[in-house]
Amino acid sequence: MLSLFNKKRIPAPSPIPADILCPICESSKHMVLECGKTPFVTGASKTLPEVRNCRKFQCSTCGHIWTPWLNQDLGNVSAIYDGIFQESSNESIDVNFRSAYQLELLTLAFAETGGKKPCLDFGCGPNFSVTQLLNKLGLPAYCCDISNHYPYDGKTFFRHSYDTRWTHQFGGIASVDVIEHLGNTVETWRYFNQILQPEGVMYHIFPTTLHYDLRHHYVTNAFHLCIFSEQSLTLLCEKTGFEFCGMVPSIISSSDPTLQNIFHFKKKHSLT
Repeated sequence: MLSLFNKKRIPAPSPIPADILCPICESSKHMVLECGKTPFVTGASKTLPEVRNCRKFQCSTCGHIWTPWLNQDLGNVSAIYDGIFQESSNESIDVNFRSAYQLELLTLAFAETGGKKPCLDFGCGPNFSVTQLLNKLGLPAYCCDISNHYPYDGKTFFRHSYDTRWTHQFGGIASVDVIEHLGNTVETWRYFNQILQPEGVMYHIFPTTLHYDLRHHYVTNAFHLCIFSEQSLTLLCEKTGFEFCGMVPSIISSSDPTLQNIFHFKKKHSLT
């Protein structure tokens, strides 16, 4: 694993009970992070206790940061996410700029795999038009999400389920600001391994401890369920059959450190 992560000295939070295990390395040694209120929530989900006062954990062994409160059935999770914003909010404005990054990542995946292998935009959000654009250009692009309100067609746009049995494997998977929202991280990456072809590739954008300390809103956000350290990302790759290939600079200009670099992975082997 390339050495990418800054070593930031943060005052040590208080210890927590030993029966809570890190989802990556399964260590019982953790610290409590009291993250307070997530301020931007304007819809029905603003009444949730975890949104009003989120508690997270940081593994003392691998440095992984997580919160288990959204480790629920995907139907419940989709309802909670649909309740983050009121209909009159600026959610669509906030997420639409990500379509350029989704297009960039899918283009990288198609370029690396020759343009003929299907590629998946995992957690596309409202930007499913990116897949439609690529389809019009003759590229076999697919996308999926969990929202209750998107126009899934069951052909190239699917409602995500870990039980979905695709009729093919993918050459590439891409996502923008999705990985940090996964409560069941190991399960998801095992799923990626299952649906990827041998030597399939992944391009993801997600926040890590590379640029943010424990006080940053990317860390304290109740809906950011996992924040990787260098060590926890290395361990995740080892457990799920992936190789970390490095970071690719984005061609899109941004002052946000998360959006400046793209994480590149390759499937090393299938899981038994």
